[in-house]
Amino acid sequence: STRRVGGNLIESELRQLDGNIYHATLKLDKSKDQLAALQKTIVDQDNVLKEIDTTSKPLVTDDCPTARKIRLLENRLDKSLIKYNEAVSIRRTYEQIVKRLKEEQVGFDNQLAAIERTLEAKAHDYQELLNMSHQANCAKESAKKELQDFQKAYAAERIAKDEELAKKKLYVQGKADQTFKLERKDKQLKQKEADAARQQLDDENQTHQQLESGPTRTPGESDADAERLAKHEAAFKTIRDAPGVTDVNDLL
Repeated sequence: STRRVGGNLIESELRQLDGNIYHATLKLDKSKDQLAALQKTIVDQDNVLKEIDTTSKPLVTDDCPTARKIRLLENRLDKSLIKYNEAVSIRRTYEQIVKRLKEEQVGFDNQLAAIERTLEAKAHDYQELLNMSHQANCAKESAKKELQDFQKAYAAERIAKDEELAKKKLYVQGKADQTFKLERKDKQLKQKEADAARQQLDDENQTHQQLESGPTRTPGESDADAERLAKHEAAFKTIRDAPGVTDVNDLL
């Protein structure tokens, strides 16, 4: 489009120059016609003058109408010559302008072609930049959405882990409390068992000593009590002598 506008502008200037040259040519032709007419008139007047000279009679004086007419024609001839020279100069100037414009038109066409190629390259670069910008915006939106999804998932996972950790802490604390209670209870039970075993051992030692020393009757003991004690001692000896029994707890 730029090349077409430049070509139209040059064509308009060329048409204007052609019109100016045409008018100048018309003026020049008119001046030539006037000049030819004046030259013919001068020739005719010269012939007349020659005839007058041949007759040697001064027919024309400075104040006669013919002399005034001759001077007028000479002045018109001088003016026509001046206009003719001006027209020739103008025509040469316009011809040089037309020649220079034609020479510049070639370079102008090359410049327009280079400008059009540059514009096409710029348009292609702009389209690529526009596509890259669109892709970058899409990638940005996608990354933003992925970041938001990741943040939501991370927050949900963090909440779930915090809840799970709290539950595990409660579970561990409950187990620790339960273990502490069981250990304390077990310790108390072992203490009771140890006390009971020690008391039982003392009782067994005392009973064993009594059995080893034989039945004795204390004052105030009845015959029935003495007989019952003798039976218990006999049973204890029988059990003690039984094979495979060595622990006092098993005897009890």
